[in-house]
Amino acid sequence: MAKSLDDTLRGLAKRGELTYLSILSNGDGFRATYSPATHWGHGFGEDPTDPVGAIQSAIKNFRKPGRADADIETNSEDDYVDPEVAEMLS
Repeated sequence: MAKSLDDTLRGLAKRGELTYLSILSNGDGFRATYSPATHWGHGFGEDPTDPVGAIQSAIKNFRKPGRADADIETNSEDDYVDPEVAEMLS
């Protein structure tokens, strides 16, 4: 069962992994951005009706940039999802 947003945020904060979290209502729904402390990168999430869903999506979709970001090319090996964050949301 997925953890609640409260449990997820408290877990991230306890581990020192809650550096930045932003939520914005833009008229088309909600957008959120998340950045952890131990990895450079960010997660981005959107939800048309639910701000909590946008935040959870941003945390779940955290990506650590790879070398491909500098080369403006991507490949699946460069996508990174922090396993601890994935575990918290599952």
